[in-house]
Amino acid sequence: MMKRILVIPILAALVAIPCEAGRPRKKSPKAGKTKDNIYTDSKYGLSLELPGGWWTKIQKDEKQCRLILEQKSYDVSTTMSQYRDKFGPPTARIWMVEMPFASSELVDSLLSETYESDIKTELLYNLDEPTSTLQADEYKTTNRTTVKLDTSFAVVWQGTVKYTFGTIRVRDVKLSGGIIAVEHGDRLLVVVAQGYPKSFDHSFGQITHMIRSLKWE
Repeated sequence: MMKRILVIPILAALVAIPCEAGRPRKKSPKAGKTKDNIYTDSKYGLSLELPGGWWTKIQKDEKQCRLILEQKSYDVSTTMSQYRDKFGPPTARIWMVEMPFASSELVDSLLSETYESDIKTELLYNLDEPTSTLQADEYKTTNRTTVKLDTSFAVVWQGTVKYTFGTIRVRDVKLSGGIIAVEHGDRLLVVVAQGYPKSFDHSFGQITHMIRSLKWE
């Protein structure tokens, strides 16, 4: 009789194990959602009218990078086509970061050859693209302006990024880049974009138009 009493709890425990293991893991919440081509951020209460012709990748809510856009169709010159696999499609990353500087000073710090910080490394991820054979080593400004928004303003920088490519046969490759910074309270909305010179004016124009649609709750 005693043996039967001991066996029952053991069997019950064995049956319970797969039930616990089979429970699905709770997914991390997304940074926001899109509806009718409008992105709304769940934490910061911002909304943006998304440009047509771009893939939208909403990031996890725990990340400072809230949204990544990748252009679906774009033109590449014959010279640059050989680097298409290396650099990928034109992209724009939208960030919300604690404000270390005012918007204009932040742009200056990102372009500085001497200033270094963790936030700079993160923000310039898709411009710097450091690898063993590829390194961004020069930023050149082609245009810098201030754009009036609904309740604030945006500092907009556009230029070229020179990359040193290769280890034995060293070549210089130039891509286009853009940075937009908007102050909001103690934070900055920062957009960092990269693309190919032939079509970047159009691509970055779409991103700038998106920022003009910026609204805060």
